[in-house]
Amino acid sequence: MRMKFAEKNLTWTQVSGKIFFDLSMGSISKHILVSVRLFGMNQLLKASSIQVLTKVGYRKGKRGTMNRMLLIVVCLALTVAAIEARAVMAVTLDFEDLASDTVLTGTGYAGLTWEWGNNGYEGNQGYWLVPVSVDNYPYSGEKSAINAWGCTLIGIAFPVNVNVLGAYFAAQGDEDSWTDAVRVHGYRNASEVALTDWFTDIDTQPDWLQMNLNNVDRIVIESVPVTEGGGWYGMDDLTFELVPEPATLTVFALTGLALIMRHRRRRNS
Repeated sequence: MRMKFAEKNLTWTQVSGKIFFDLSMGSISKHILVSVRLFGMNQLLKASSIQVLTKVGYRKGKRGTMNRMLLIVVCLALTVAAIEARAVMAVTLDFEDLASDTVLTGTGYAGLTWEWGNNGYEGNQGYWLVPVSVDNYPYSGEKSAINAWGCTLIGIAFPVNVNVLGAYFAAQGDEDSWTDAVRVHGYRNASEVALTDWFTDIDTQPDWLQMNLNNVDRIVIESVPVTEGGGWYGMDDLTFELVPEPATLTVFALTGLALIMRHRRRRNS
C-alpha cells in the first residue's frame, strides 16, 4: 500500500506480523522496521504493542536529514491506522474447531471469557457447552454453543471493547424445553448500555439475531424459562468486531503535525 504526504511517499507492507515502512522525501530515503506484535486465541486478534525496533537503512540527500522522531511518529501513526483497519474486520465464532461435549465455560476459548450462568432447570447452575449433535441445530457446520441446563442468564466477556453484530439462534433439545424468546444485554465497564428486543424466532431453523451492541466489553444472553426454570437455545456464528480507537491515532497525528511544522521552520531559517 502506498500513502502520500505532500512531497513524501510512504509505502508499507505486512509480512508475518511485521510492518515494513519505506519513506521517501525528495532525495532523502529512510527505511524503518516497525514490529507489531499480535496475539490471539483462535480467531481473535488484538494489537498488544507497537515497537520501533531498528532503522534498517539510511541515506542523506541534498535536503538534509529528516528529524528521526518525525519518522517514528509517522510510522507509529500509520501502524495504528493499519491495526485499526484490521480491527474493523468481523470475527465469527462457529465452534467447529471444538470437540462435541466441550465445556466452554472456564476455557478462554477464542480469547473470550465464557461465564457461568444462573441456576436453570431444577436449580442446576448453567454453563456454556458445545453439545453432541442430537437435538442440536447449528447454522454452519455441525457445532454450536448452548446454555447448559437452560440457564436464563449467561454472559460472555471480551478482552477489549467490541461491536457485537449478532448470532444465529435455534432450538435445543426437546420441543417442550425450547425457550420462547431471547434478548441480549450489552455492558461496558460493568454498566448496562444497550439491550436488544426480544427475539422469538426459536425453532429448528437457525435465524439471525441482529444485536448491534456497539462498544461493549460484555454481553449477557437472557432467555425465557419454559420448563422448571430452564429455557434452552443454541447459538452459532457469534459475530463481532474490535472497536478502533481513533483517539490514539489522533494523538499521533497531532504530534506528527507539530514535528513537521518545527522541522520546516528550522529548514527555512
